[in-house]
Amino acid sequence: MPRLSLINQSGSSGLEVALLGKTRRSACSVWGAQTRFRLRTPRVEQRTPSALTARVGPAKIDRVLSYRLLYRLGFTPWDNAPGPQLLDRVLDSDSAGAGRRALDVGCGKGRDAIHLAKKGWEVTAVDLEERAIGKARERAADADANVHWIVGDVTKLGTLATPPGYSLIYDLGCIQGLPDEAAALAAGGITSLAGEDATLLLVAFARGRRMILPPGMDGDHVEALFGPAWRLVGTHDVLQLSDHKVPPPVRKARPTAYHLVKA
Repeated sequence: MPRLSLINQSGSSGLEVALLGKTRRSACSVWGAQTRFRLRTPRVEQRTPSALTARVGPAKIDRVLSYRLLYRLGFTPWDNAPGPQLLDRVLDSDSAGAGRRALDVGCGKGRDAIHLAKKGWEVTAVDLEERAIGKARERAADADANVHWIVGDVTKLGTLATPPGYSLIYDLGCIQGLPDEAAALAAGGITSLAGEDATLLLVAFARGRRMILPPGMDGDHVEALFGPAWRLVGTHDVLQLSDHKVPPPVRKARPTAYHLVKA
């Protein structure tokens, strides 16, 4: 059974995921973070994957690598995604959020939630990884921003982020990496928490088979996942908003922001 070793920019290693297939060597950079993935085939006994390791198949890794392990490695390339720029474009950068509530689904280290809180939004931010929420709390304190942070599973949003009535709900890359059943649960939770005429912003790579990056979603998939409760009103090219050099694997995946409103 080959093993996938993740080696970060500084050269330290620490993530190994069981994978079936032939030995390969490849390079991957995500949102400006340089990472090298190396597969080798040692003679070892078969391992039973845990809840934190990626589920494997005969030809591919069919789930995104465990965010928890990536945080422990200090490899968090999604922090360089242009979240604030995207939110400003959709919401109008000059508009204040006073009196309105926003929900950040898969908030990571909290950059986007803090950005909105500084504009007056009442923000609730959810992430499964305690390390990420810990860092987010530190960032919020430094920025003098008030955000309600929740450590929890996004498939249980309906009970985690109550009460309902959010004007804005955004997911800048979380749901696209979930299995279909989990994605449906997360979408259901989002719908149950949305207020009338709410805005939903969802970022995903184009649908496709990839070894490391999430499989992504296309417009039809997004509409099937959230409709008929939501109506797709537009899309935004995320690459055009990035102020970082976008590496080929991400550029090829064509990240798109889907703008929906409550029907």
